[in-house]
Amino acid sequence: MRPDPALVAAAISFLRRDLRTIPPRVQWPVGAVAGLSGRISPPNGPGLALCVYGDAGWGREVQRGKYVDGAFSEELVAASARAIRERWHPAPAPSWVTALPSLARPGLVGTFARTLAERLGLPYVECLTVRHAAEPQKAMQNSVQQLRNAHDKLAIEGDAVLPGPVLLVDDIVDLALDDDGRGLAPGDPRKRAGPAVRAGRRKRAGRLT
Repeated sequence: MRPDPALVAAAISFLRRDLRTIPPRVQWPVGAVAGLSGRISPPNGPGLALCVYGDAGWGREVQRGKYVDGAFSEELVAASARAIRERWHPAPAPSWVTALPSLARPGLVGTFARTLAERLGLPYVECLTVRHAAEPQKAMQNSVQQLRNAHDKLAIEGDAVLPGPVLLVDDIVDLALDDDGRGLAPGDPRKRAGPAVRAGRRKRAGRLT
């Protein structure tokens, strides 16, 4: 029996409105990185995930963009901008945008984040760099490995960091967002950004990751 097209369309529409909050992590994983222990102070702001990776809402669009097309679609950009403007309302509002880079797929998230910044009327700044090749975050088995991997391979160009809250964009939710969001905060000795209003994908839920 074939499903009713109207019911399928209604289900997809529902899933595309089902945004996921990314709560800020408040505690560092024990024993992951020297100097990062106890409570995260100050913590990042809460984030927003557009979808669950592979779901019938935006998840399959994310999957296709990453592994088939090599670029995220204008539809995803528009949906992310709409979610931020109409549904999320982060406080404080971000004043600039950056993205987590990748050697495996250079420009994939950065291009998405740059276009999203244009839609939001915010400056986009490339201030995060990859120091060396490493295993992808999705290959890490636990939060300790995630944090250690992200901390070791990513660096921040301190002179490029703008003042004010930042929208930190990635295509997957993991500890890289917490580490680099904290690092972008004012006063961090590594000059990494501000209360990072994180965005994105829950295993790309969308970090508007």
